[in-house]
Amino acid sequence: MSKEIDGLNERALALFSLEKAASPEDIADGIICAVKDGEVLPTPVQVAMKRMEKVVKIFLADENVKEIVKDDAQEYIDGSKAKTAIVFGAKVAVGAVHTSYDFKKCGHTELDEWYDILKTAKMNIKALEDSLKDMAKEQEKNYTDAQTFGIPNKSFEVVVKLLPRLDYDPVGEIVEVTPPTKFQKMGVKVTL
Repeated sequence: MSKEIDGLNERALALFSLEKAASPEDIADGIICAVKDGEVLPTPVQVAMKRMEKVVKIFLADENVKEIVKDDAQEYIDGSKAKTAIVFGAKVAVGAVHTSYDFKKCGHTELDEWYDILKTAKMNIKALEDSLKDMAKEQEKNYTDAQTFGIPNKSFEVVVKLLPRLDYDPVGEIVEVTPPTKFQKMGVKVTL
């Protein structure tokens, strides 16, 4: 087997063993150390982590699994005075895991008016932000107008600061408008 598969199986997968009560921090630390120490190849581990992230999301969203796990957890808890159980080092309880309220159907006219105001404000803010982004994109095309254009720092963050320009406000006054500063983190994109 290749180094990335062997290393991942021996080191990282051992940390995921259900027979141990390793904390998430311990698991992450073990994998991080394996990457830093060169025991595993970093890119395959990144791909494996992204895959696991997606697997966890799908698993936790499955309604049938939620019901099965709830029933199983109840068996651990039954007979406990505390209504909890410790399973592989984690405290487990059965109860409400999310509470939300739907205020839209309350018929409260003042609240409905505030929702309408908020919706309008969000739409107006989004339109103005899009306009400012377009202004920034226009200046980026002609990067000689930029103070700093795409200069990465040690963390591979690209910062683009553009010069202000004159524009008209809603009442026709001339104002100085500065495009938003753009920050981009450089990294590895993993698409599964």
